[in-house]
Amino acid sequence: MAKSGRLSVAMVGTTHPGNLGAAARAMGSMGVARLLLARPEARPADPEAVARATASHAPILAQAAVHPDLGAALADVRHAYAFTVRRRELAPPAYAMRAAARRISRQLAAGRDVALVFGPEQEGLRNDETDLCDAIATIPLARARGSLNVAAAVQIACYECMLARAAAAEPPPKDGEPPAAKKEIVSLLAHLDATLQEYPVRHPSLRARMMRRLALLLGRAKPSSADARMLRGFLAHLDRRRRGPPL
Repeated sequence: MAKSGRLSVAMVGTTHPGNLGAAARAMGSMGVARLLLARPEARPADPEAVARATASHAPILAQAAVHPDLGAALADVRHAYAFTVRRRELAPPAYAMRAAARRISRQLAAGRDVALVFGPEQEGLRNDETDLCDAIATIPLARARGSLNVAAAVQIACYECMLARAAAAEPPPKDGEPPAAKKEIVSLLAHLDATLQEYPVRHPSLRARMMRRLALLLGRAKPSSADARMLRGFLAHLDRRRRGPPL
């Protein structure tokens, strides 16, 4: 089995130490421990950054790798996803966050290191920095011109990646009995209708409505062949009881 790749968060040109600390806290809470900093203005050792990270996640800041530019930060990364809302004429392919998270999960499972790349708070990633990434990831927002704080974006991205990896790790559901063939359901409904006809109903339309509801119920329940046979056996038993013992 291939060793799982590492998921990193790369923050470019971060200006506010509080955002570094909040991002580290978000990362740690979602199981991401590797922080890459490219040309940061804020420093990971800043007291505000450390305070925002909290003691539990301060080690992420202490171990953060500081690089002069994004190219150096991504030197050993196989896949990088740029987070940006800015439309560009020339750009890597773009994916909504949830679809990107599924791709990232598969890449990590294949043993490839992946980085989530976030730009400076005010202007975001430059074109040359986006071009270093092989895909763009977008976080859908309710408003067309909405925006997120960079630490909030880090938290959402790490959360979606955590969910995608957890879903991929779950064993596939065991297949139960396959649903009955349509002809078996049709026969069961016909048997139900014939049985109901033996009982007085005040309004004939009521029985027709009841049969429609029973058909919908069986459609939702998707009974197996064994279930259909059991129900028909029960109806046959009712038929025998109604007719009484043979002469």
